[in-house]
Amino acid sequence: MKEIGGYLELEENKGQEYYKDCLKINTGRNCLRYIIRSKNITSIYLPYYICEAVINVCIEEKCAVKYYHIAEDFKPILSEDIDRNEYIYIVNYYGQISNDYILNLKKIFSNIIFDNAQAFFSMPVSDVDTIYTCRKFFGFPDGAYLFTNCGQAKLNNDFSYNRMLHLYGRYEKSASEFFNDYQVNEEIIEKLPLLYMSKVTCNILKGINYEYIKNKRTDNFAYLHNKLKSYNNINVNVVEGAFMYPFLIQGGNELREKLIRKKIYIPTFWKNVLLNNDINRIERNLAYNLVCLPCDQRYSNEDMEYLYKSIADCIIMQV
Repeated sequence: MKEIGGYLELEENKGQEYYKDCLKINTGRNCLRYIIRSKNITSIYLPYYICEAVINVCIEEKCAVKYYHIAEDFKPILSEDIDRNEYIYIVNYYGQISNDYILNLKKIFSNIIFDNAQAFFSMPVSDVDTIYTCRKFFGFPDGAYLFTNCGQAKLNNDFSYNRMLHLYGRYEKSASEFFNDYQVNEEIIEKLPLLYMSKVTCNILKGINYEYIKNKRTDNFAYLHNKLKSYNNINVNVVEGAFMYPFLIQGGNELREKLIRKKIYIPTFWKNVLLNNDINRIERNLAYNLVCLPCDQRYSNEDMEYLYKSIADCIIMQV
């Protein structure tokens, strides 16, 4: 029986989501799970420099995992001997891999999955399974998009109402006060079954000013790049709607810790990479010394200048 009356619920947004004509899945890792199941993938190549969650999905789905190395420009180092029936998982690190590059790669390796978790505003590649993760770019507890030719499966929708505390908490108070709640949500996300995106997440996605966010992220990335490019040990392209600014410097691990003590919270991505004895020098250096600088829509030019000066002070202290 339909309910009428009572207290008011969350308002329905009347705007448009950034992506349409794709599948809406509850998490990015479950997008990969969806592809593996739909295409009966039994073997996949992953980069050594990869999130442990991606590896775990492949193992859980009984998909044999093989590895490849990446170069200093984040591009994959692949052998042309790879069987054409096997799939290759390409990560668009910090949006530094172009769609043209993927299209050329697809002419050699037909079975490519493109992970745009760090490149939300990079358009999907035609005829390539492409994954996006919403919560890396917006204040969301979950949500992902999948462009694929797999077709629509029969799945239930997820529920997100009980995974919002860390987001509301940080909005009204400080990040440190709700960091434990954030970690709890990350643990929950890791174990979520394959479901479609929740109604709550879909609704919030309709209320975002995407153009403003894309432009602000682009401007902040460019600001940091202008200040830091002469110190950066990797060549970086300015990308639209950037994820974070990848700053590679000797002693990056120490710089990260010093910034955190200044309440500039720098994430450490993919600690699991350093536990693999087969990684190359480039991958080890990235895992240890890459400092991922925030440049998202919350921050102004003044914030970026403060961030730059804080980095400069820390680097001087290291000399």
